[in-house]
Amino acid sequence: MKLKKYIKNPRLVSNCEYIRFDKREMEIDVISKTKHDEIAILQIKLAKMAYQLLQISINNFSRECIELRYRTLFRERNLLTLRNTVRLKNLYEAFELKFPKGFLEKYECSLDINDNYNWLRIITRNVNRHVHPFRHLLMIYFLNHDIESFFLVTPDQGPYGLGPWPCLNKASIHYKQNVVNELRIKRDYYSKNPVGEFSCSCGYVYVRKGTDKTIDDKYRKSSVKEYGGIWRTQVRNLHKEGLSAKKIAELLGESPNTVKKYLLNGKKTKVNVSETQEILIEKYRMELLEMMKQFPNYNRTDLLTEFRKVYRFLSKYDKEWFNANVPAKRKMVQVQSVDWNKRDEEYYEKIKKLYDELLVLDKPVRITRSIIGKKLNIFRGIQKDRVSKIPNTEKLLNKITESVQEFQIRRCKKIIDLLLSDGKPIYISQVFIKGGTRWEHFKEIRPELENYINSKQLNYNPS
Repeated sequence: MKLKKYIKNPRLVSNCEYIRFDKREMEIDVISKTKHDEIAILQIKLAKMAYQLLQISINNFSRECIELRYRTLFRERNLLTLRNTVRLKNLYEAFELKFPKGFLEKYECSLDINDNYNWLRIITRNVNRHVHPFRHLLMIYFLNHDIESFFLVTPDQGPYGLGPWPCLNKASIHYKQNVVNELRIKRDYYSKNPVGEFSCSCGYVYVRKGTDKTIDDKYRKSSVKEYGGIWRTQVRNLHKEGLSAKKIAELLGESPNTVKKYLLNGKKTKVNVSETQEILIEKYRMELLEMMKQFPNYNRTDLLTEFRKVYRFLSKYDKEWFNANVPAKRKMVQVQSVDWNKRDEEYYEKIKKLYDELLVLDKPVRITRSIIGKKLNIFRGIQKDRVSKIPNTEKLLNKITESVQEFQIRRCKKIIDLLLSDGKPIYISQVFIKGGTRWEHFKEIRPELENYINSKQLNYNPS
């Protein structure tokens, strides 16, 4: 808000005289009723943050500690690589969207991604260089914190904290004790999330995908890469004691199939697989014959549906006997001609009803022929090589199906409506972050979304 001039006739007072403000001349009521725009609201927030900062002793923090807190918040937003370097391009794009147009230039904080000495690059990558405190306030505001909440953030200790880490081998005497000193971090090819590989001295190597967000996450494992000699020895010992594979699996926290695999590979507990297979064949033959006697009208499809395990085993390992005893394959029956007018009406009503349901989903999905066909189990019937026989359905599909850009716009508009219902100011940066749209695509739909926000705010009536 701009400063207002206090009206006073200079001829009536001395140049050296202290002037007492008169409320009747100051128009305070007019100032208080002035509507704050987006920039004014941001200026007030930054001013409050500056005041909070001045109340903290400079001895309570250091540049290194601030950098580690930044790193924690960057990691939560997937702006940090496994080597703890900031993804500057993504940061620049999100940072510029966070602030109103022209705000950064006004305060001499404009960004240039090609400048190696850009202040945003320095504040995130070079702890030895100084950056003006106001620019730190901008960074803290971008990370959705004020000064008080920012200093409560735990300094970053990496995606899995500092070692040593616990061993998760239930067969070991040091189970859940912090004895693992070897950690190798990779990146998941699809999700881009970190993947930690923890190797214990007992030979047990487990893998954990994603970062540790709670204290209990350090006892979580996604898979086991190597079980080690101690674990395998314990499996064989428990098997000698007469425990079943299922019971051993419960004790060691693994699946029964894993235990069976290691038992079969052990020299002392190796089982003759061929003999076992012959026993199963005889057993399943009797079961299948009993099933066909109990359900004489069942064809092959019915038997497969109801008795899948027996059916598949015998068809694979005892094929000759299987084909000689199960019902013969049915011959193809001539299909009656289709009433296309009736089918057109049925499809039209079903698709119209489904379309209304898809529009009100909490998590929007793109409306395509594929999603409609799969949900209504009419996928083949509405493909482009067949819809010429159902013209009304074809017109409806052409009208309601969405391109990728149309879906992005609808999803972002839904986000705007939800934000508006909360009664909070709407910023285009919020829509970008919540919408999950790539920046190069978001730039194309941004003008339409800004017009939508303006029209909604003009017509919005909180009451």
